[in-house]
Amino acid sequence: MNTKRILQPLLTIAAASLVFTTTAFTADEVQNHQLDGIKKVSFYISKSNVTLIGSDRTDLELTLEKPLTGFDPDKITQTTSQQGDTLVIKIEYDKEPSSWFSWGDGVKGYKEATLLVPSSLLAEIRTSGGNVSAEAMSASLSLKTSGGNITAADISAPLDIKTSGGNIRLKQIKGDTNAHTSGGNISVEGLVGKVDLHTSGGNMDISGEISALTAHTSGGHINADIKSALIEPLELKTSGGNVNAILFAGMKAPASLSTSGGSVSISLPRDQAFQIYAKSNGGDVSLNHGGSFQGSLDKKKIEGDVNGGGPLVKMTTNGGRVNIKEI
Repeated sequence: MNTKRILQPLLTIAAASLVFTTTAFTADEVQNHQLDGIKKVSFYISKSNVTLIGSDRTDLELTLEKPLTGFDPDKITQTTSQQGDTLVIKIEYDKEPSSWFSWGDGVKGYKEATLLVPSSLLAEIRTSGGNVSAEAMSASLSLKTSGGNITAADISAPLDIKTSGGNIRLKQIKGDTNAHTSGGNISVEGLVGKVDLHTSGGNMDISGEISALTAHTSGGHINADIKSALIEPLELKTSGGNVNAILFAGMKAPASLSTSGGSVSISLPRDQAFQIYAKSNGGDVSLNHGGSFQGSLDKKKIEGDVNGGGPLVKMTTNGGRVNIKEI
């Protein structure tokens, strides 16, 4: 492992196949890392925004943007090492604790870190407090922040996302996706694959060619537009909002939609065969689907088969309406 204080005229580290250089005396610091024998990068930085961009380059270029004021290089420590086939870069900011007699020393770490990497490089990105964004990657990707928004676009690989307090926005993701936030909205557009989404307090808007979907929120609405046939279970659940799902190509697996305080609706093709169980403790239940129905139906509960029966659609609410519709 190599450890350095950032403000040095020029530093070159050679360890195994790892080469690390720093150029100083510029507004932004630029480092270039050779990737011979490297298949993955693990990057961590304290309280900074991070941007990851995939490209056709063969090395890793790291640009560190300083704030306009308050930057103290003596409080920045960077360690760089190669662990097997993983390049590990860790940048920490040693901030002095505040006291009763101080409003803070006004000293800051880096404002933003930008990594330009080969699109096929496996990547794990973490920050202790900032926004994270990634684009144009074709290898498995992990993005985590302790307090900020996360965005990802044009990713052709499995994606794992976690933020302790921010929104998540995903666009054109081709790969199984896990995205969790402790307090924010989740927006998903153009996803292909299995999807698992959780938020402790926000709305969810989801669309794509999704084969399986789990979406839970403790306080918000869920809207899901699924373009391809559902081949694995669908579960949409909220403790305080409406739930709406449109399955344009139908379903071959069961679906469960529930809310503790809102309305629930699902839209299916006319020729879809399914079993229905729908119940509301606080509103009407209605069947507005043109398929043939056999079973029991009243204002509070519907139970039976549509078009001869098939995968189970279960819909429940304690405080709203339930509606089964035809596309």
